[in-house]
Amino acid sequence: MTDSSEQNKKKQEEKEIRKGYVAFTQFLFEVIFFIGGSILLGLYLDKLLGTKFVFLLILVLIFSYVPIYNLIKRMK
Repeated sequence: MTDSSEQNKKKQEEKEIRKGYVAFTQFLFEVIFFIGGSILLGLYLDKLLGTKFVFLLILVLIFSYVPIYNLIKRMK
């Protein structure tokens, strides 16, 4: 038989686990969106302007910072 304090403890642990899953899935969606978008935009600009990989490199470096920053901010 469990008392109410044990049930509350289990509910609190489930909420913390769920919060971690939500933060992780948001991070994955941001990584896919920002890095995928920067790759597509970089490839487009490189092809349009006739450069090798300059814009691809610059945009990936800039936009890969955003999801990591958001993850750190969200976990505090």
